[in-house]
Amino acid sequence: MKIINLHTNEEVEAIIEPIQIQDYKAIKSSKEFEFNWKAYKDKEVYKLRLEETSAILGLICIVPYPDKGYQFLHIEAVEVGKPNKGKKKKLDKIAGCLIAFAGRQSFITGCTGVIMLVAKTEVANLYHSKYGFQFIGSMGTLGERMVSDYYNTNELIKKYLG
Repeated sequence: MKIINLHTNEEVEAIIEPIQIQDYKAIKSSKEFEFNWKAYKDKEVYKLRLEETSAILGLICIVPYPDKGYQFLHIEAVEVGKPNKGKKKKLDKIAGCLIAFAGRQSFITGCTGVIMLVAKTEVANLYHSKYGFQFIGSMGTLGERMVSDYYNTNELIKKYLG
């Protein structure tokens, strides 16, 4: 998959792979991530890194619910490192690649391409406008419940994973 170097406007090859135990220490010491990723160590956590380096650029924790009647994949947490957030970010498409990866995993695990998440209120509109998630109900101070259906998830996979 490709992410964009915004300084050179070139595509750069990236890899998403399972996180390793030793990565948790590197994540904490880097101070680039705000979430306590060690809290997710017993779950499915993946990291996005450049093909040419081991530096972690983004992280995602996913939980598939393939049971009949549910059939969705839940994104428990997704985070992009500080240098690649906001107007002065260096690399683009990190979050999109992670979300599309979750979508692909949704199909692989029998969750029919449906992705659900709870977005913090301040970023819920971004998930809607940029990634096509639909609002399915507020959880008050916890945020907004959102879903990407089969069709939207397919579009995310095409756009971000090629």
